[in-house]
Amino acid sequence: MHRFDNYMELRLNQGSQPSETTTWPGFTNVVVIVLMIFMLAMIAVIIKNSDLLQNLRASERRAAQLETRLHKSEIAQADLKENLADIQEKLRAKEMEIILLTDETNMLRTTVDSKSKELDVLEKEANMLVEKAVGLEQVIKSKEEQALEAKAEAVKAAEIYEKKTAEISAALAKKITEISEASERKIAQISTEANQKVETVNRKVIDLLKQLAEKEAQIATLETDKKDLDLSLAKQRHAYSALEEKYIQSLRPPRSPAGRKVASLQYFRREGEYQVLFKDVDADQFERIDMLQLHARLSELKNQWKDKLYVNIIIPEDSGLSYNEAWSFSHEILAAYDYYYQRQE
Repeated sequence: MHRFDNYMELRLNQGSQPSETTTWPGFTNVVVIVLMIFMLAMIAVIIKNSDLLQNLRASERRAAQLETRLHKSEIAQADLKENLADIQEKLRAKEMEIILLTDETNMLRTTVDSKSKELDVLEKEANMLVEKAVGLEQVIKSKEEQALEAKAEAVKAAEIYEKKTAEISAALAKKITEISEASERKIAQISTEANQKVETVNRKVIDLLKQLAEKEAQIATLETDKKDLDLSLAKQRHAYSALEEKYIQSLRPPRSPAGRKVASLQYFRREGEYQVLFKDVDADQFERIDMLQLHARLSELKNQWKDKLYVNIIIPEDSGLSYNEAWSFSHEILAAYDYYYQRQE
């Protein structure tokens, strides 16, 4: 035990208390030191926990910001997919219009070629008629020359017979007069017949030209009617498609590949044969299949994905298809397999 004789006695009534040995100051110092160490440790732990709490809160704020950015990016990605789908639909509509204009151009070229051929045939016929008319004119000229030669021979014969005797000359003169009159009548008759034939040929040529003009007018009218009917049919089908889509859109949201299983196919015609390239769901490349295989694959996908199957039909710019063929094929496939065109149960 220690005695604290060297310290000042601060207790009251120390004179009346007996002198004794105590250990309280040393124990108190130890306890104070331990308490100070504990408090310092507690302060360090509290400061460290405060720093950890601030770091945790900062991490939570960063995580919340990241979640917000992620949500915004997902929304932006969905918007981009919808915009891409709209652009693809507009692109397909433009491709259909290009195909329609190409068909109209081909029809016009075919019409011009047929008209050129018909004009060539008519020119040949007109040339033949002109050649016939020239032949008739030559025949008439030859007849006239023969008549003139006969008349000259008769005049010569009359002069010879006049030298012999007057009687014979008178008789011959009378005879020559009769022959001359007959020849003139014959020549007049031949000329009249030739003129009549020429007029008949001219009338026939005029009638043929009139018939040709009427036929050309009829052909032009029929071609115009055919074009009008084709354009009307194409416009009616386009209007029907637009009305059908508007009707479906009034009942359901717009058609979009977002959140769907997309199966793509290309349809075109090469060397007179219809061909199909097909790309399955989650596939990277197209493969060539026939129509039976196409329907079989689409039926399997429809049974597998049901209302999640989105069929993307691509008509190439140089497909070789008419507008009606492209429209009929697209409408048939979409109506049979695409989720948007199925009847809701």
